[in-house]
This record gives sequence, structure tokens and C-alpha cells, in this order.
Amino acid sequence: SRGLGDVYKRQIYKWGLLICIALLMLINLFNLFVYSQALAIIPVAFQSVILYMIFTRNEYLKIMIIVWSVLLIIGGVFGLLAAMTSATAIQITTIADQLLFLVIGVLLIAYSGKCITVNERSSAW
Repeated sequence: SRGLGDVYKRQIYKWGLLICIALLMLINLFNLFVYSQALAIIPVAFQSVILYMIFTRNEYLKIMIIVWSVLLIIGGVFGLLAAMTSATAIQITTIADQLLFLVIGVLLIAYSGKCITVNERSSAW
């Protein structure tokens, strides 16, 4: 409902989250349009929903961030496993990318509980 909203206890978390989502969305849009990777539409849709929830102060934002973070962690773990067990040469950039997704997911989950609370009358944004 629109009456409830999230209060950001730490503004750095809010801005870090927005920057993170924006950068990942740009990467996914680039992959979608430049490399014609149709599956990139899935994370773009997910990130769009999260951005909408942030700007409308949706009461389920915290849950959505946790779900998205878990997906980032799962993707990072499987990406690392695939990169390290590849029959071809191990590419450091691929491993670094997957580690980045893993770290972002862990940080978002770790700090979402500390930095966001659901409140009836939010004036934090």
C-alpha cells in the first residue's frame, strides 16, 4: 500500500543501493541491446520493480531487496563455479565479475536489516 514506506536509517545505504541498481541495469540493458541477450530482460524487469518500489516507498521493498540479493549471490556462486571449472583458460575478469555480484548481494542483505525499517508515515525520501 502507498501509506506505508521504508525509512532509511543510513542515507549511504539508500544511495549505494540506487547506484548499484542503476549500474547493474545499465550493464543488463547494454547486454540486451548490444549483444542481443534476450535473457537480460529478466534482471532489467526485476531492477525496474525495485526502483519503482524505492520511489513509491513500498512496504515490501525490504523483502524484494533480500530476494534480489539472494539471486545475485546464487548467480555469483554459480558463475564462479562455472568460471573455475571451465575447460578453457580461467579468465580473471570473469571471476572478478562473479565475485562482485557475490559481494554486492551479501552486503545488501547484511545491511538491509540494519538500514531499512518499515514505518507507517515515512518522510525519509
